[in-house]
Amino acid sequence: MKYNKKEICIRANQLTGQGMNKSAAFKTAWAEAKTPVEPNDIVSKALAFKEIQAQIETLQAQLDELKETIIAEMNGEQEITTDLFTIKYITITRNILDTQKFKKDYEDLYSAYLKENESKRFSISA
Repeated sequence: MKYNKKEICIRANQLTGQGMNKSAAFKTAWAEAKTPVEPNDIVSKALAFKEIQAQIETLQAQLDELKETIIAEMNGEQEITTDLFTIKYITITRNILDTQKFKKDYEDLYSAYLKENESKRFSISA
């Protein structure tokens, strides 16, 4: 099957205009071009999932950039109060168990307290 590169590029540009990063836009456009999509099938849902995931990544990058800008504008202050907000950037110290060292020094005790944990991982890849 031959794919129309121009149509793929046009679709990728549309997706980029909707906030998707270029890499994800081209992957999505390519997947759309090579997969016949019916409105209610799992492929269309997976494509929608990937598109929203790319938008979230773009928004997270924007959020991180704004956070760094705000921190820089605080000029080392830990707290700034405005008419609308109190903005804080503080250091929090907590004690945590060094599990690597504990395992090395007390392997039997470490093994006795291990607890099996089960989780599920969801992913969609092209």
